[in-house]
Amino acid sequence: FFSRSFFGCGCCSLPHACLAMGVHGLWRLLSPAGRLVTMEEMQGKRLAIDTSLWLMQVLKGYRDRSGGLVQNAHLVGLFRRICKLLYYGVKPVFVFDGKTPTIKHKT
Repeated sequence: FFSRSFFGCGCCSLPHACLAMGVHGLWRLLSPAGRLVTMEEMQGKRLAIDTSLWLMQVLKGYRDRSGGLVQNAHLVGLFRRICKLLYYGVKPVFVFDGKTPTIKHKT
């Protein structure tokens, strides 16, 4: 796993409502099998990106000084994150939502 700060909303490293999306309890389920890795350890590897989650995070997190939306926040946020991955030699694979899985219906 990467540290949560990498996947933060863009305004800080704290988990926000946008991180509550998905299957509840998934991190708890996966934590025994996971470990934190550095970006350097990911060099040359592929990383699946939940594109919908990234878009939600940057739309909620990229705000101007008055709290308003930053123009083209979705593009700016995705561009910055992609640049960071490419800088470290990580190959992003973007995953887009399809039909909602049954396990998500009750979340």
